Amino acid sequence: MSLTNKLMVLHPEDLTAAPVLSADVPSNKDLASWIKQLHDGDGAQAAAQLLEAERQRISAAFDSLLHIVSHDLKAPLRAVEMSCQILREDHGEKLDDDAGKLISIAINGSRRMGNLLDDVIELSRVSSQPLQIETVEFAELISLAQARCAAEIRCSGARVEFSELPRFSCWQGRMVDVMAHLLSNAIKFRSAEAPVVEISARDAGDCWHLAIADNGIGIEEEHAEIIFDLFRTLHPRQKFEGNGAGLHLFRKILERQGGRIALRRG
Repeated sequence: MSLTNKLMVLHPEDLTAAPVLSADVPSNKDLASWIKQLHDGDGAQAAAQLLEAERQRISAAFDSLLHIVSHDLKAPLRAVEMSCQILREDHGEKLDDDAGKLISIAINGSRRMGNLLDDVIELSRVSSQPLQIETVEFAELISLAQARCAAEIRCSGARVEFSELPRFSCWQGRMVDVMAHLLSNAIKFRSAEAPVVEISARDAGDCWHLAIADNGIGIEEEHAEIIFDLFRTLHPRQKFEGNGAGLHLFRKILERQGGRIALRRG
């Protein structure tokens, strides 16, 4: 069996979360007193509080924007999709083939736009969420990822193989997302053989070198970097579903933890 794809993940072993200060957002009338503190010997604490207050203000505004995107902007898309479905169901017999095709294009386009908005929202959340670092068993993360992909694994006859795996510190919830996506990709882009995914780890001194390899259709070396571009896909969407956001999202997750991800053939 030839394993054609290998995704390498580098991750620091002793990553810890930075402390976060808490402060109320100052009103305009309080700003002068904050500035005065900078000149009265308490500058470091005042500056830290001011920066944290500004971070909280920006975070609140960002959350409000995400709410608008996830609800208000998607509502017209749902209206278009539902209207087209009603038109096809109630008046389909009166429409010719060309009209039916146009309705299908409108429905599929609305769904795709909704999925793109979901991906943008998820990417924004990853960038703004506070890190939640904890020490975990890598084998446990893989088990949780396998549970998410249980139906795909069962239907495809996929086999996930790994032996002794380490404990390390990471953003547990998001690392489960990463592993589940990589397992799902190995199944989606499989060859004629049943999918086989091999997971291993190597202690590289200051980090753990995690490798996820599969026997799928493979990726050419020239595409090893562009697959991480946002909304970049290598295959027609008619053949493989997806918006091309997953690997970009998971690179961001790993980078926020001080890690990185790359593809190697071999």
